[in-house]
Amino acid sequence: MWLTVRLSRDPFAAVRYYTKEKTTSAYGPSFDIRFEEVEGGFVSEVRRCGYRSFLQRHDALELNELICAWDAVWIDRLPETILFDRPTTLARGCASCRFEFRRG
Repeated sequence: MWLTVRLSRDPFAAVRYYTKEKTTSAYGPSFDIRFEEVEGGFVSEVRRCGYRSFLQRHDALELNELICAWDAVWIDRLPETILFDRPTTLARGCASCRFEFRRG
């Protein structure tokens, strides 16, 4: 993510493109990810998570929060011009993981 935003003239557009166009091919059919344009930004909503499904099959859901914490690696590299929020996660018992991006 750091390299993507650093090499782009418009980091927000680069993140939007990756999220919208590349996410499905990058994660595959074990994920159900929806993309939605919203005022001032976009939302990527994970309704089925392959990582969570794997952990559930192996009776290891207690590790799900750890997998979610791993997202901080790329979230922390977003430039200050991109506002980010993840108000819900499947690991916390919500219906989806909601990744919200807005221009700062």
